[in-house]
This record gives sequence, structure tokens and C-alpha cells, in this order.
Amino acid sequence: MSDVYENCPAFENDKFLLRFSQLDDAGDLVSVYSDKNALPFFNSDNCHGDNFYYPNEDRMRQAIKFWLSSYSSKWFVRWTIIDKEKHEAIGTIEVFHRSANDDFNHVGVLRLDLKSEYEKLKKLDGFNVTIPHKTGIIPMLDGLSQRAQLFGAVNTVKIENGKATGHNTDCFGFLRALEMAEINLGGKVLLCGSGGVSRMFAFESILAGADLTIAVRDSSLPAANLIKSEIKDKLDKQAKVVKLGDVEGEFDLLINGTPVGMFPKVDASVLPKEKVQKCKAVFDAVYNPQETLILKYAKEAGIKYSNGLSMLVWQAAVAQEIWFDTEFTMDDIKKVLKVTQEEMKKI
Repeated sequence: MSDVYENCPAFENDKFLLRFSQLDDAGDLVSVYSDKNALPFFNSDNCHGDNFYYPNEDRMRQAIKFWLSSYSSKWFVRWTIIDKEKHEAIGTIEVFHRSANDDFNHVGVLRLDLKSEYEKLKKLDGFNVTIPHKTGIIPMLDGLSQRAQLFGAVNTVKIENGKATGHNTDCFGFLRALEMAEINLGGKVLLCGSGGVSRMFAFESILAGADLTIAVRDSSLPAANLIKSEIKDKLDKQAKVVKLGDVEGEFDLLINGTPVGMFPKVDASVLPKEKVQKCKAVFDAVYNPQETLILKYAKEAGIKYSNGLSMLVWQAAVAQEIWFDTEFTMDDIKKVLKVTQEEMKKI
């Protein structure tokens, strides 16, 4: 994949064209950025001094000139979205690399600004949903898949015959990532964390017949006990909850569902080395860096391990399978992973 600042690619399907924004788009885009119904949905993260309300074409042209200048300075890339049937610009997409002194340093940020009539979800064939909207989207849907209903969270929506069905592909991304790494989900499983992704890890472990222990900090004990209660209520199964400092014994699989070890705090591990190396396999949801400290401990001991990058790619692939009734093989995903890993090295 070439440098986007050297060669900005265009993307196209049968309905829409995404191409590099240009000054001549101002005539169409002013109807987007003067649309007061659309304005509340615009993402202003990491922006200062601009409310994105451009009431006339002159102001719109000023904004586009800034976008073009920012592209020349390699700050961000802005694509214009063209409705091919109407032959007009109906919004923009911006992507940039965020640098900040916080946990979200060196991540990609995407902005999507659309004319309000296109915010009507059922105009689409499908779409993804991410935090903090994975639960809030549910009342707007016509139905849920079995996993989405179980987890109470949706990250993929398919619209068919006017009906919107919510799916959860995070779980399948996790299961296929383990399969790719030849890691068995079963036996004694130690799960560190009690957040949203840990909740999914917990349910999948129980569904696989594992003997599950959830280990958390003192402050997270209420959240962990809530997961334990939900497992009992929904699946009539038992899980144990312990403090991280009280973890003892050997486990068949250690799962890290916390952000511990994520860039830039790469010298941290959710458990000490001696406890990690008592496990037969390790899965870390973190993928930046690709080899966290906990995975280094596993590698040193000759333990099977996997990071969260393959889960990320697989959950996206499963969404494609749902939308387009297609199927991806392990070899397909390995090729995508290879490209993704090379791109991440450039960050």
C-alpha cells in the first residue's frame, strides 16, 4: 500500500464514489455543512475553534482550502463522498493519525460528515457500529442475532428487505483468531479485565465449556461480579472472581482484556512474568504494540500466543461475510494481516 500523501486512492462501489476532495466540491458541500440537522452528528474530536457550520459557498471554499493545505502538510486526508445516482457530493470522510499524550496516542481517527437525509440508516445496506453506540443502537433495530442478544451489544448491522438486524462479530473475530493461532478455548481460563471486550471473552469461554476465573483490580470487582451474575442468569453457569494479586495456579489459557501494555505504556504487564509463564497459552486483546510485554513473557517460555490484531481483522471480515454472503479463508486473512503488520511498523 503506497503512502496516502503521495498517492491518494479513490474508492468506489455501485452507489458511492470516494475521491480526494477538491475546491469545486464547494457548491455541493455547502448544502451539507449548512444543514443544521446534520451538524450535531459531525465528529469534532481533536479540532479546535471550528463548529463545522459553513452557511455559504465562500466559507465552504475556505474550509476546503484548509483541507488541501493540511493534506500538503500531511496532517490529514479528506475524501468527498459522491452519490453516483444523483451525481453530487453528499458528505466527506477524513482520516488522520492522532498524536497525543494519552492512551489514544498513535491511533487513527475517522470523521464522517453526511447530509442529514443520508443519516437515515435504512438507506444503507449495512454499517458498523462502535463504542459508545454498541448498546444504544439496539432499540433502533428490528432484530438481533443470537450472539448480539446474548451480549447486549451490536457492532454490525445488515439491512435486508427494509429490516435492520444487529450482529456481534467481535466474538467470531476472537474465536477465529484463537483458531488461527492454534489455541484451544477450554480447560481452565484466566481472564484479566471486566470491560466490554472482557464481557464477551467471558461469555465465549463459558459457552466453550471452560472453567473461568475473572481477575481484576479492586476498583473493578463490581463490574466483574456483574459479569459473573449475568453468566449465571443467562447461561446458568458459574464463574469465579478474584483480585489480580490473588491469582494462583496454572491455567490452560490466559486472556488479557485490559489495555495494560498498550502503547505508550509498553513496559507494563497485567500479571508478573512468573504467573504468565504458568499458563499454556496467552491471548492479548492489545495489538499496539504487536508484541506486548505479556506476549514477550509467553514467547520466552515457548507458550502459544496471539495478539488482538488478528481478532480485529477477523471481526471486520465476518462483517463482510454477513453483508455480502461471502466467506474468507485463513489464507485470505493471513495476507491481510501481513499487509496490516507492515503498515503498523510505519507508525
